[in-house]
Amino acid sequence: MAELRVLLFNVPTGAIDLVDGLLARPPFEVDRCALSEELMQRLDKIAYQLVILSLPSAGLEPRDILYTLRNEKRPSSKSIVIILAPRDRIAEYQAYLGKGVSALFAHGAQPQEVEGAIARLTQVAPRVESRIMVRLKAKVQQQKTAVLCQALNLSLTGMFVTTSMKFPVGSEVVFDLLLPQTRTALNGEGKVVRHASGSRDKSDGMGILFVSFKADGQKILKTFIDQKLPTS
Repeated sequence: MAELRVLLFNVPTGAIDLVDGLLARPPFEVDRCALSEELMQRLDKIAYQLVILSLPSAGLEPRDILYTLRNEKRPSSKSIVIILAPRDRIAEYQAYLGKGVSALFAHGAQPQEVEGAIARLTQVAPRVESRIMVRLKAKVQQQKTAVLCQALNLSLTGMFVTTSMKFPVGSEVVFDLLLPQTRTALNGEGKVVRHASGSRDKSDGMGILFVSFKADGQKILKTFIDQKLPTS
């Protein structure tokens, strides 16, 4: 999938799980800004596929931003727009749904809710929380290394595993993933695409992009994820 440029404007600290969750994975490339002047400059120069706005901010209301954003001459005129707003403004902001705004959430909404909307609107596979043991094998500096770790979340395209032993970004790995209520492990190959540090993020570990599965592994994983996803 092609890279998806994302702009986060004034997103509150409480939404850090969102930034370190789905949006930290490929194909998303995230920019952040907090000043209205920088917001307008970015929308004027860069083509974003997804814009997430925390409003109101410094007097800015949805109508002010949408007037600029939806101008056909702007590079981000076709972007998906999600607004995060105070609960007492939700009813007022609902008037913009379908009129330039794709989704609306109250400040403090569960990250899974927002991620679900992002996944649906961008057609990127959503993740589900898990506590599943994974065995990873990689060849690093001509040495074969294996590590037993835990997958904190899974999607059809990858997983985040918690471990203090990180393979270099770009490393090719072989994984054995044992899902609950399955008798055999799912086997496949993946690639390390990012590191997370326990000093900054909630968990210390690696993001793994799935490259291939053996046998029916991908089909079994899809069934597991579908069962875990909240129903709409």
